[in-house]
Amino acid sequence: MTALVVNSEQRFKAYEQNITWFRGHYAKLRKEHPNQFVAINKASVISDKTLEGLLAKLRKKYDTSTITTFAIEFVSASDVELILI
Repeated sequence: MTALVVNSEQRFKAYEQNITWFRGHYAKLRKEHPNQFVAINKASVISDKTLEGLLAKLRKKYDTSTITTFAIEFVSASDVELILI
């Protein structure tokens, strides 16, 4: 059995690639996964209506150390405005 050792820099780069993909494809994600939580890994999307449900799916399919590199975000069906005071 081969072990893969991933250092912090590699994990951060993987996460950065996933979050960049998420941002670049947000409009498409809004159409396909409205009001859902999504996990992005290497342009692959897993979604669920609840964060708990999404995490349960991920834990069944992936090793916990792998999940730390996923971009996990909520995709709103409507525009969101943040008002900072």
